[in-house]
Amino acid sequence: MATNVIEIPSPAVIPSTAEDHSARSHWYAVSLGLITLFGAILRIHAIASKSFWLDESISVEIARLPWRQFLFVLRHREANMAFYYLLLRFWLAMGSTEGMVRGLSVLFSVATIPVVYALGARLFGRNAGLLAAWFLAINTYHVRYAQGARGYALVVFFCALASWLLVRNLQEPAAAWWGAYALASALAVYSHFFGALVIVAHGASLAFLPRSALPWRELRQTARWLAYLILPAAIVVVTVGASSMRWIPAVSLSVVSNFLVAISGNGGKWLLSLYAIAVGAAIFGAVKEWRDAGRSIRGWGYALALTWFFVPVMLVLAVSAFRPFFLARYLNPCLPALTLLVAAGIVRLRPLVLAGVLAAAITVLSLFGTASYYKSDFDLERDNWRTATSFVLDRALPGDGVFFYTNFSHLPFEYYRSQRQPAPTWPEALVAANGSDWGYRDSLFGYLADEMQDAGPGGDRVWLVLYLNTNANGEPNRETEILRAVYGKGRHIVQERRISRITIVLLARDPSHAAK
Repeated sequence: MATNVIEIPSPAVIPSTAEDHSARSHWYAVSLGLITLFGAILRIHAIASKSFWLDESISVEIARLPWRQFLFVLRHREANMAFYYLLLRFWLAMGSTEGMVRGLSVLFSVATIPVVYALGARLFGRNAGLLAAWFLAINTYHVRYAQGARGYALVVFFCALASWLLVRNLQEPAAAWWGAYALASALAVYSHFFGALVIVAHGASLAFLPRSALPWRELRQTARWLAYLILPAAIVVVTVGASSMRWIPAVSLSVVSNFLVAISGNGGKWLLSLYAIAVGAAIFGAVKEWRDAGRSIRGWGYALALTWFFVPVMLVLAVSAFRPFFLARYLNPCLPALTLLVAAGIVRLRPLVLAGVLAAAITVLSLFGTASYYKSDFDLERDNWRTATSFVLDRALPGDGVFFYTNFSHLPFEYYRSQRQPAPTWPEALVAANGSDWGYRDSLFGYLADEMQDAGPGGDRVWLVLYLNTNANGEPNRETEILRAVYGKGRHIVQERRISRITIVLLARDPSHAAK
């Protein structure tokens, strides 16, 4: 039985001698190396300048749990990003500073750059591959999540790797690694559940290939392998549900618009417009390929990139019509597809000077976007837990107690306390679901009435750490008033400090018990 070989054409090149070919290959290798190096510099620069945001501290504290609690919390609470937590658990052996912790994401973010080059080279030619790698290297959204202790850089890497393996397997069926594709796809899902949407997009892209060109036996076998590998994740999703995502706001036109601005590189409407022009050129190229050759292998590279970007976004929007599910950072896995489309569109532009101007303009705006990110975040409001923890630790006295309005507020405090040597005096947690040390139950949301029943009365001085305690108008909610009244009885406010969205209140029975 003959083996079908899928040839995805690259831009035509002039025949050259072996020496010319070797020189050009060397040039591409050096260029890719310089692009990857520059991308690494952008991701390492100022990596520890900003405080952990809440989710980053949750990552570290989950990874630090004893093995029994670690496995339990993955099964019952935090199965999403499970593979990232596992890697981080071992990574922490090298150090737990902010920069070191974030270094794991930097490693996979930088590794994605050459993978995107290899993928772009196979689909659209080496020039497009270099452009795609360059646009990814300087993309502010990719830089931003390279500097985060979460699984977003990891899922982008495995989605890009799985996509490259899919293309390679179809182009070189005699040497296909379908088991590797199944494994990379499964690891994408375990890095973040939204990685599964990219696998769905892969399947959708195959509809643009002739049925006779597909290796059906291998595809069915790979689907079975993948189903077995992700079955545990599916069981967790079905049994645990998505209650932890109820905080996601309803989708709106502004939410989608902000996502598009962010994923294009934090360059505002101008950079988004340039991205749209390049993507439009890629879509025009795809239409031309399909018009000339029909549903054939010639246009499949465009189909793969288009479905990779648009299918996950459209699926999430469709689900969000019934239940809010759209969060920009969850769609990070679509980013490589976007840079591939932009690169594919630019290399098709004529005259070449127009392509050069467009690439240069995107480069300048992308670098401005990255420089702006170093100064301030653009996709979330980062709470300054570093400063908040220092404020308490610098003023705490032996015998102090602390009540965290939300249990998980304990986690960033515990992380930053652990970074001080020697360990400072630390107020006793008046509500600690797992005793004096924190455990997985401290990461759950608890109702104030239930917490107050288990809370200790506290001594002369009590710290209140209030976070996510406001109503829709931004005013303190009723529970905050109750909490202040309960612990304020017989005590006076000695100090009150607002740090980003964190309010810290020190109450003391004797006003002379002021903070240090």
